[in-house]
Amino acid sequence: MFCGADLVNYFFVAMVCCVWGFNFAGNSVVYVINVISEVNVVSFHGGGKMKISKILSAVCLFLMITTSSLMATPTLKIDQGLYQSGSGGEFAATVLNGTASLDDGYGFQTFCLEKNEYLSNYGSTYYFQVNTAAVAGGSGGPSPDPLDSRTAWLYNEFTKGTTGALSSLYDFGGTVNARTSDAGQLQNALWYLEGELTSLNSTSEAQQYVNMANASDWYAEGTIGDIRVLNLYRMSDGANVQDVIVKTTPAAVPAPGALLLSAMGTTIVGYFRRRRAV
Repeated sequence: MFCGADLVNYFFVAMVCCVWGFNFAGNSVVYVINVISEVNVVSFHGGGKMKISKILSAVCLFLMITTSSLMATPTLKIDQGLYQSGSGGEFAATVLNGTASLDDGYGFQTFCLEKNEYLSNYGSTYYFQVNTAAVAGGSGGPSPDPLDSRTAWLYNEFTKGTTGALSSLYDFGGTVNARTSDAGQLQNALWYLEGELTSLNSTSEAQQYVNMANASDWYAEGTIGDIRVLNLYRMSDGANVQDVIVKTTPAAVPAPGALLLSAMGTTIVGYFRRRRAV
């Protein structure tokens, strides 16, 4: 039979497993390891002694391995949206399984970076990787192809809507047809800056966007700010599909499971310290 200490030990291990199973968060494991490093010895029936750190470290390692595939595969859905123009954006994207820089449920309008890759199966879910460059495709440029600072500036201003620098040209609050037309012009400007188009009409709206980007402080400083590239991969076979652009979100707050585990760890450490003091 198990003694009282055994039951407490196994109950704690079981709770750690449950919390990890619901949380899938690496910071939970880090906290557990910090907690168990403070616990010295736990008695088992038969008089033997073993460090609880060995037990819980093994449990955490096992769970990290078995859930790593879920943690390593962020996903998003791409829809056509209201303002999609030709073979380019605006597309409507929603993050399903996010990352530290893209929260779950984050929705945003986006544009393509590669001219010869297509997003036509609207409503599909893709794996994605946050990057600073487009990869494995495109009509021009190397692979990886670093994001141009002018492209980043244009998209950053686009995300500001009516308060951004593009509002003098881009009809954010007008009709669907007017905004769709502007979306096509901005898409062409982005493709041009990324080397996917070799020329633009000198009097076009797209050329006006390029002129604005050429005069931007981001271009002068060579920065892309918090704008990133999402490399998209097909769920069925992992093939590269397209690269789209995104403005990253602030770091997410700790998940509920991590907070619960933190409270549990503090309670258990206090319990064992009181036992040793008796």
